[in-house]
Amino acid sequence: MYQAGQKRENPSGSAQFASIFGMQIRQIYNPATINYTNFEAWINTTGGSREQVTTTQYDEVLAAYEPMLPADFEQTHLRKRVTSVCYEEDSDNNKI
Repeated sequence: MYQAGQKRENPSGSAQFASIFGMQIRQIYNPATINYTNFEAWINTTGGSREQVTTTQYDEVLAAYEPMLPADFEQTHLRKRVTSVCYEEDSDNNKI
């Protein structure tokens, strides 16, 4: 599953966007490089709101959609293929 969208800044006291930049590369500090550990901390902090979120599911049907599909509907041969796309104006992480 992949998500794309817009994330607002986290509240002060938690991981801030500016903290994701800068890391050592071959013993030289590069301030323009994104530090992935800090980036993950910023993304996963439950502070800033997430808006205009598009979730793309690959390889298997998103379980939340299954009750809404016709009884005789079956997706097959899904290897490396998009199975569903969900758009949320304001993300609440429920994928519907």
